[in-house]
Amino acid sequence: MQIEKCKIILLLIVLFCGLSQGQYIYDESFKDESFIRFKLKFTQAVLDNDTLTLYDMIADSVYKDCIQMDKSSKEYLIKQLRNGLSMWNDRLRKKLLEYTSLGFARYEIGEYHWHHGKIEIRNESVVYEMPSCAKHAYAFVKAENVNIREKPSIESNILKTVSLVPINLGKGFSDQELCYYDKEFCWIKVILPNNCEGYISLKYLFINDQETMVFQKINGEWKIIQWCLPYSI
Repeated sequence: MQIEKCKIILLLIVLFCGLSQGQYIYDESFKDESFIRFKLKFTQAVLDNDTLTLYDMIADSVYKDCIQMDKSSKEYLIKQLRNGLSMWNDRLRKKLLEYTSLGFARYEIGEYHWHHGKIEIRNESVVYEMPSCAKHAYAFVKAENVNIREKPSIESNILKTVSLVPINLGKGFSDQELCYYDKEFCWIKVILPNNCEGYISLKYLFINDQETMVFQKINGEWKIIQWCLPYSI
């Protein structure tokens, strides 16, 4: 019984810590009791490495790309997840838990649009998206006390320290010249409010059209209808 209580406490910490992290991280799952149950089940499956439960939560047809909006069958996605690049390596599991802790944004009928596409929202239905910051920002600093540096190096001067805020990528993340690599990090060029350029490690950034997961009711059951997360990290 004590173990079960600890599990419940851990789930609550993971699921609701986003509520106090500012206007860009706001868990709206409380608006739907059935989705709260689904979210608890999803999070428990990740915590327990329960792949069978998670696979059962995937829709028969699922979006697997945030840019091209390509769809694949559930079987194909599961095959990709199982194929050599196991999704249950520790780093990907931590990413799923991290994004769960950043909350779930809720979209009403006709409200949900991507930067490069759109998901069909059925009549009398809504969708939820994680992380919730995707609703408000294209690029977002997903950690606290992250340093923006003068040059793409850990040894460079710190221009500013930020926590859980949107960030301006200037020309856009797709421009390869804005990505700089060293031995430790991939650095992304960003534009500060004073129009000065700085650099931030990609590991601390959420990019809206790179990594999101979307959920919708299908035949009365919540399902994962979009998996724009890497199969492995």
